[in-house]
Amino acid sequence: MDELFSSVGRLNRSKYIRRVILPWIFLAICDIVANFYWDNFQKMFHLYLNSMFIVVILLTLIFAVVAIVLEWLYIFQTIKRLHDLDKSGWYFLIHFIPLIRFIFILYLFCAKGTDGENRFGEDLLQVNTN
Repeated sequence: MDELFSSVGRLNRSKYIRRVILPWIFLAICDIVANFYWDNFQKMFHLYLNSMFIVVILLTLIFAVVAIVLEWLYIFQTIKRLHDLDKSGWYFLIHFIPLIRFIFILYLFCAKGTDGENRFGEDLLQVNTN
């Protein structure tokens, strides 16, 4: 768990994609399921919507906390991926430029990491094969 929320070290492409995409897919599926059940619940119990307001608020807060945790995870994993490319973690700030963000994400998904050791640590692919 410490490894997930740390910006120290490197992260290769396949691990980066798994650690970034899978949690967001999980969150999207949870959102779809919650919306489906909420719509059906409203139809079945339309008389009790006022009492359900508290439940909706609680579920919204839980969903927001999970989304914030996943965003922190995304930030740390992206910094480690940048380290694998021998770039500073400060390059993460490119994410705040709307049109360039998409190209930058594609670059992170597709670019091959630095072969061998770099200033951020050993090459994980070489460590795993030895």
